[in-house]
This record gives sequence, C-alpha cells and structure tokens, in this order.
Amino acid sequence: MAEQIEQDYEIDHQSFNYCRRLIERYPEEFGFIASEDILVVRNMVVGHSRYYAATSRIHKFLWPVMDYKILIKTNQCNYGLLPENAQILVMYHELKHIVEGEPYKLIYHTVEDHDFMVGTFGMHWALREDLPNILEEAINEFVPTR
Repeated sequence: MAEQIEQDYEIDHQSFNYCRRLIERYPEEFGFIASEDILVVRNMVVGHSRYYAATSRIHKFLWPVMDYKILIKTNQCNYGLLPENAQILVMYHELKHIVEGEPYKLIYHTVEDHDFMVGTFGMHWALREDLPNILEEAINEFVPTR
C-alpha cells in the first residue's frame, strides 16, 4: 500500500516554490499563510482527474507527526502540461481558498472564484500563450473594472 502511494504521488517542489513566492509577492492577500505549513504533492496517475489542483486541510490528528497544515494536490495529467505562467495562476487560485484562522480555514470552489479566472484572463485562460507572470507583474493590473 505505501509503495503504491509513493508511485502515485510525489512532492511537487516547483509548485511549492510558486506558492512560497506568491505569499511573499502578495502579503496583503497571503501574509497570514506560513509557507512551511503547505505541502504540495503531484498526482502521477494519468487520467485520474479533470481538475488542475485541489486544496484541503491536513487533519489535526496528523499535525504531531507532520509539519504541514495545508495540502495542495496537483495533477500531472493536466496541470503538469500547463505552461509555467498558467501553473502559477493555478497556485494563486488555490492559495485564495485558504482563509485566515487558527487553524487555517478553507473556502471551497464557488462561481465567484471561477469567475475571477475567466473574467480576468478569458474563457480558455490556461491555453493562452500570453498569460502574464503574476510573480513579476501585479495581478491587479489585469483585473477588469466593472
């Protein structure tokens, strides 16, 4: 069983680095998140899921044996194929689910959070070659005014 888990998942250091840099870049949105509380893993099972990533809390009973409180799971079969700027946007989107509190709280997917991605970057945002790098350019520069 443990061997199968090792084959199905691996630590996603690159996406963790995106999260860490986003927390540093956007302290007004993510300053309450300690990057060391986040574990990012990549699901290596091909065709397992249609989503790019999902965020969940790690249950309190595991805290004494692991240092993480938040789990972000990415999917190699689709997230892994995205260009770097799209992966960074996905991590931004996942971090937006984390709400300040002790322990962290999560907001689950709503129409509004998908509206933000589609309204800001277009219907097929993940396929765009001209996506901005929000680690270099402020994301609020791209938010349409209504």
